Amino acid sequence: METSNLRTRLLSEINLIPEEKLEELYNFIHDFRVAVEASKGKPEKIMQFAGSWDDMSDETFADLNS
Repeated sequence: METSNLRTRLLSEINLIPEEKLEELYNFIHDFRVAVEASKGKPEKIMQFAGSWDDMSDETFADLNS
């Protein structure tokens, strides 16, 4: 589905939401958007630590896992 068509359908649905539920819907959409933005770039952040335990002793590594 095209983005503009999906946006139009979303706005149509939003217009059908009762006034007293709009704040709840706004909070849901806002939290969802913030979570999506926060998840961007996570693999790069995680991968910067890849292999950092290679030079760690077995004893130190075992301590981290207990």
